[in-house]
Amino acid sequence: MKKRIIYLDYLRVVAIISVIILHVAAQNWYNLDGQSIEWNIFNFYDGIVRWGVPIFVMISGSLFLSKKIETKSIYIKNILKLVIVYFMWSIFYGIFVPIDKFIMIIEGEISYKIIITNIIEGCYHMWFIPMIIGLYMCIPIIKQIIKAKSIMKYFMRLSLVFSFVIPQIVWFSNDFIGGFFTEIINNINNVISNMNLHLVLGFTFYFILGYILNNINLKKHQRNIIYILGTIGFASTILLNAIVAWKTNQPCLTYYDNFSVNVLLESIAIHTFFKYKIFNCKKLNTIIYKLSKYSFGAYLSHVFVIEALQSLGLNTMLFSPVISVPIISFITIFISYIISLILNKIPKINRWIV
Repeated sequence: MKKRIIYLDYLRVVAIISVIILHVAAQNWYNLDGQSIEWNIFNFYDGIVRWGVPIFVMISGSLFLSKKIETKSIYIKNILKLVIVYFMWSIFYGIFVPIDKFIMIIEGEISYKIIITNIIEGCYHMWFIPMIIGLYMCIPIIKQIIKAKSIMKYFMRLSLVFSFVIPQIVWFSNDFIGGFFTEIINNINNVISNMNLHLVLGFTFYFILGYILNNINLKKHQRNIIYILGTIGFASTILLNAIVAWKTNQPCLTYYDNFSVNVLLESIAIHTFFKYKIFNCKKLNTIIYKLSKYSFGAYLSHVFVIEALQSLGLNTMLFSPVISVPIISFITIFISYIISLILNKIPKINRWIV
């Protein structure tokens, strides 16, 4: 039996926790002006957990690119399951969540066309599944990229420049500089967009990055540099959005983007911290392994829990967001894992729903 990579279990658990906190903090995020204390509290919580999705992708890259796997097996064991899981949960969210939607369907106030559209599009958090399916489909191609280090480095450099650096320059110019210089930057960006460099854009960068970080050994001084840059990334995510929101008096999410340099720095720092952390407590490791096993089900069900709590009147504006976000997040995490545990215990159909 292949030895488990324990730090990846820890990463998976903290990643699902971060995503749940993000969605709880975003519950009333859009309803407030960018200068309010409440919005800035939500912005703080949102800013410190934006690494969740990149970490999920990096975990997949670490696992899939480090082993031999046939294309046929990827489709049968992974992609087929994800397609079925997507539609099962899309049906659930499209019809039953929130409960008033189900009542409107029963009473005929929602047409079957809207229902079908909702099922196909899925709930807002379900976008992750088609994205990861796309990455799995490209694994045979990605494996060819990582075969030669020179090609892999070239790919990662191109992706870093065109996925992260150039967009960040454009955003920063639009938000903080303006004038003729910004006009020039935007014109240059339009020309670059016409290059259609889709091959190096998207989550493939994080997929390969996870593989790279899993297979290299960083010296202590290198890790310290990563932690310093990560701290800058966390601070930048919070402050840049706060400054723009204050200027425009509107919520700003530009620097939450998965392809912002600040979120990239956050993600690398989190990954590095857990990889080089020593986990000696066997009892805790066992608990984390079990939580890791049920994380996907918790991810799929957590929006239902958030909606259910809101229907009961428990939302982040009920009392101060400073404490409402962590409290509601904790409740959501706990219930989501319970739901996942129950679903995982259902024989035969469990592998097709979680």
